[in-house]
Amino acid sequence: MERLNRRIHLLFTFSLVASILFVFGIPMIVLGAVNRIFAVMILGIVFTAVDFYAIPFLWMAYARYKPYQRLVYAVQNEHLLCTDDLAAQMHMEVPAVRQMLFDCVRHLYLTGYLFDGEQLTPNTRTAPKPKMLVATCESCGAHLEYAEGEVPVCPYCGTPRNG
Repeated sequence: MERLNRRIHLLFTFSLVASILFVFGIPMIVLGAVNRIFAVMILGIVFTAVDFYAIPFLWMAYARYKPYQRLVYAVQNEHLLCTDDLAAQMHMEVPAVRQMLFDCVRHLYLTGYLFDGEQLTPNTRTAPKPKMLVATCESCGAHLEYAEGEVPVCPYCGTPRNG
């Protein structure tokens, strides 16, 4: 959820800044032209022209991710794990919720769950444990336990085992 929240926050910030710069760009054009401050006028033209096209796309991108935030919240905090339950909660069609769940899992907005297309289940799988081996210290004769791939060191005398 943190990754999704960062993206939404970033899109909101860019959208808001672009909207503010657009509004300030128009007076900058006028004031720059009247006072013959061409740098201010050109900056105002750039703000106005770029933001005129950028603002709708930024706000639409922001609005596109808000339902994902609601979906992840419903899964993590309300423990809704079935596409039918999520669709009813979000007032959406089941195929749309299914696609959103696939997107959330693929983009790592929703971690710790397995999705089979209809139902989310908590991922209870753990990483495989390394194979443990036993050896005898060549110096003091103590028994050593170590993981496969490690070089064992005797905890008593500090001698590393060769080979």
